[in-house]
Amino acid sequence: MDYYLKKQKFLCIIVCVFQALSFTMNACIQFLLMKIFDSAAQMNFNLVLFWCCIDIFGWGLYLLFSVLADRIQAKAIWALNNDVRKNIYDSILRQNYKQYHKNDIGEYLSWVTNDIKQIEQLAWIPFFSGVGRVTQVIVSIISLAFLHWSLVLFALLSAFLMWSIPNLFHKKIEKLGKNCSQEQSVAISQLKDLFLGMDTLKTFGRGERFLGKSESISDNIERPNYILNATKADTEGIVGFVNVTLQVVSMLLIVLLVMQGKVMLGVLASGTNLIGGVSNGLSGISNTRLSLIAARPYFEKLSNLNTDGEHKFNKILSTFKKKISVTNVSFNYREKKVLKNISFVFEKGKKYALIGPSGCGKSTFLKILLGWLPDYTGSIYFDDTDIRMVAPEQLQQQIGYVDQNVFLFNTTIRENITLGGKFAEEQIKKAVKDSALEYDISSMPNGLDTIVGENGNKISGGQKQRIAIARALIYNRSILLIDEGTSALDEKNAERIEKCLLENPRLTLILVSHHLTEARKRQFDEVYKLDTP
Repeated sequence: MDYYLKKQKFLCIIVCVFQALSFTMNACIQFLLMKIFDSAAQMNFNLVLFWCCIDIFGWGLYLLFSVLADRIQAKAIWALNNDVRKNIYDSILRQNYKQYHKNDIGEYLSWVTNDIKQIEQLAWIPFFSGVGRVTQVIVSIISLAFLHWSLVLFALLSAFLMWSIPNLFHKKIEKLGKNCSQEQSVAISQLKDLFLGMDTLKTFGRGERFLGKSESISDNIERPNYILNATKADTEGIVGFVNVTLQVVSMLLIVLLVMQGKVMLGVLASGTNLIGGVSNGLSGISNTRLSLIAARPYFEKLSNLNTDGEHKFNKILSTFKKKISVTNVSFNYREKKVLKNISFVFEKGKKYALIGPSGCGKSTFLKILLGWLPDYTGSIYFDDTDIRMVAPEQLQQQIGYVDQNVFLFNTTIRENITLGGKFAEEQIKKAVKDSALEYDISSMPNGLDTIVGENGNKISGGQKQRIAIARALIYNRSILLIDEGTSALDEKNAERIEKCLLENPRLTLILVSHHLTEARKRQFDEVYKLDTP
């Protein structure tokens, strides 16, 4: 938490200054009320009128400082939330393939939505409120010192009681806060899964399952939050009762001091407010402590995000010159053997097909070449460099990849091809032509600026594959891995794209396919076959 506050220290300091000014003005207003009360006791209307005018001015300043504090606080919370999100995004980006896919997408969404909201409610808002409350306590104690020492002593006794009581509930609230974060992450993942399966449920007439499951998930989202808030409410109720009791006792103390002639009669008007300022301030500080304790698990989760920083890569990958050598490579998914002692050689500029039945490890092998799955045995050399010694990002700067499960962003065809990169219009047109997209784009009203929808749901499967191929082509990697990249295309377009790839002398191509005709096999320099281990 301190890390984020320090990053936005300028805004935070300004908020704290205006909070301090606001509560200081509130204390001044209490003294003005005493003056009004004393003037009324003296039957001096003109003096009452004078102090009332000053009081109105004081209230104006108080409200001005309060409004400025609230506005700047809103700006500070905006900046703090964005800093937390950026930290989450950076941590996710640094994760390797295995770490990233360890969590469900719904959990990541929960981090940047639900967790951020909880941090705002449990950390940022209480923190700024707590700063104001600290000022309120300090200013109130100083004000009481001007009236009578016994009032300060009573205020300090109140401080001790109000500070001690919440300590009884700290561990329980912290545990509930952690449980709330975990339960809501799981529930949001389940909700995402339910929405993704909507079409399947409707197809089989199982709409009631959607309703039943969604209600159950809603309860799972709200239940831990309710338990946390209910426990906090119980604690705050106990603290509030003690607070009210102390205020009543403080009023009796002031009456006693007035009767003894030790303070002016006007102190009755605002003395209890000043002591209440100490009690309420300490009550607010106690509640702030409870909220910050409940927020702690969220910050611990952020600090414990796994990244691949543990692996130290000590090699720089040179430009691909000769060959990729694969020697006795094996790989297991948990206990299941996927690849067993495979050995291949891929020479620069040549074209290779990788065939075999489903489940024989073709897609897994491509992911190993990309550096995504480093837990294999055997060796893979990129020229003379062991790929275990280089960061996956270095491999991906030279290797393009077309996945069998094409993903498209909910934006234009142009953006899905370029991924926001800077390319000349001629480069885009060439990639479109070489991926057999020309006719499709010319028939669309907005051409390259056509929105494809969520994961390309507004276009066909074949068009999605061709956009993915255009994406791979425009980035002009020297090595291209294609995992069933033309499976959704008609024969004419598939042949056109493969012809473009096969005739590129600078490109090293590795194409995965379940089935290749004998005629197509002859177009490749080598066809490697994988069998189920």
